[in-house]
Amino acid sequence: MITLQQQYTEMFKITGNWAIMAQQLKEKFALLKDGEQKSELGRENDLIRRIEIRLKKA
Repeated sequence: MITLQQQYTEMFKITGNWAIMAQQLKEKFALLKDGEQKSELGRENDLIRRIEIRLKKA
């Protein structure tokens, strides 16, 4: 059975200019480092997980 969290993360896709969004995130959350915001096509879930861990949201 798929949990609600799994459904949410499976649906997440980055659209638009990631470089601009990453800069905005870095301005809002000073704890984030450039390496944590590195995005690879098809690996959006890994990106979300790194950000959650860094912001202590996981």
